[in-house]
Amino acid sequence: MTTNHLPIPTLWAMLTALLIGTLIGTMGNSIVSIAIPSIMAYYDIPLTSAVWSITLYTLTFSVLIPVFGSLSRAIGYKRLFISGMVITALSSLLCIVAPNFSIFLAARILIGIGVATILPTIMGIIAHYFPAEIQGRATGYWALINSLGHAFGPVIGGLLLNHFPWQSIFWINLPLAVLSILVAWKVFPKDRIIPNPTFDWPGAAGVTLFVFAGMIAISLADRNGLINPLTLSLLGFAVLTFSALLWYERKTDNPFLNLTLFSRRNYIAAVIPISLQAFTQFGLLVSLPVFLIDVNRVEKQIAGLIIMSMTVMMAVTSPIAGRLTDRISSRRVCLAGTLFIGLAALILFTFRSNQMTAAGWVLFALSLMIFGTGFGAIQSSSTVAAIQASPKQISGAATGFFHMIRFISASLGSTVFGILFETGSGNQLNGFYLSFILIIILSALTVPFTFWMSANRSGQETALPVD
Repeated sequence: MTTNHLPIPTLWAMLTALLIGTLIGTMGNSIVSIAIPSIMAYYDIPLTSAVWSITLYTLTFSVLIPVFGSLSRAIGYKRLFISGMVITALSSLLCIVAPNFSIFLAARILIGIGVATILPTIMGIIAHYFPAEIQGRATGYWALINSLGHAFGPVIGGLLLNHFPWQSIFWINLPLAVLSILVAWKVFPKDRIIPNPTFDWPGAAGVTLFVFAGMIAISLADRNGLINPLTLSLLGFAVLTFSALLWYERKTDNPFLNLTLFSRRNYIAAVIPISLQAFTQFGLLVSLPVFLIDVNRVEKQIAGLIIMSMTVMMAVTSPIAGRLTDRISSRRVCLAGTLFIGLAALILFTFRSNQMTAAGWVLFALSLMIFGTGFGAIQSSSTVAAIQASPKQISGAATGFFHMIRFISASLGSTVFGILFETGSGNQLNGFYLSFILIIILSALTVPFTFWMSANRSGQETALPVD
């Protein structure tokens, strides 16, 4: 079986190179977070400074994903991915030898630029080379590695920190990057460059400024409060930039932010569930450690294992959901994932307890596993739905915006859940359980959008008019 003159074994080899890169990108956040105390001590900086090594990394790759997505076919998938991995390897080396925090921070930003090439390449290759009948399986493998990176990044980081200096967390990037480069060089086909002379650079700059200002404002609001002058200034700048962006994009012939795309029912149907998934997952990753460690006095290692049951279940479910998507369509799998998330939140809210019993802990762990199942189902099925709902001519930008929105939703989730936990009428438990009401409401609101997805197993959109 072949597609675009490439044998299926070659396609899986291409995906292998990309999944190695995915592992580097996913662990880039989770593995560094556990080293924050060591970084603070090494560079003699406060926590408020150290966290920017995570914030700016996330901002950089999330905002550049749609940019590289739009330019991916003009650059070439092979050239884009290999260049990104070279930048990632060299920047990781710079992180290891950085003599001061400023250089370390610059290196983290450069790693963000490097890993921003990975998702556009993966989604572009799946869309343009993989047959529709195995796109779900390929996306499920991506979701599996993505989930494993979140699950095992802190474990690997903790193991390295117990035996080596904190810089060792970047050692792992070097052999992985080199391996991905070698595999990609060997198996990727020669790039077929499709020039994009009318690329909307002002629109891309506007989106970049808007997202940077908005996400930094969200980050500052979480730490300094919403009425902080800098937070308000950044929010105001983001609103003005977005208003100017909308005005400009309506006038240009080849807009970077194609507003017609966001009026497509199939595309919106893919964006809404992934936003629910990211918002809930990253919100829980903020509130669960506090609930377990600070409220219930659970040992940190045990708390980590309890939380990992959610992410491991997500990793187990993702490839299964990908295969099911190939067989029964994204709509049904995504709907099931949404219902699982709502069910898990309902269980935890209904059986709330100030004093956890043995039965309560079993129910708690079961709920986390149901959450993980829902996350895995949505991550695979909605990504396939986004690929298939994206018109060929703008597929790179369309899937790029899909993932950018996913990361923005994740940042919102961590911020909102943190605020709820801290302002729960003077009681942390009130805020914790209030977050489950929010999840139930959002899940209920998401359900109707899943019916906007195509009921067919495949169906790549080729034209741009609204459905």
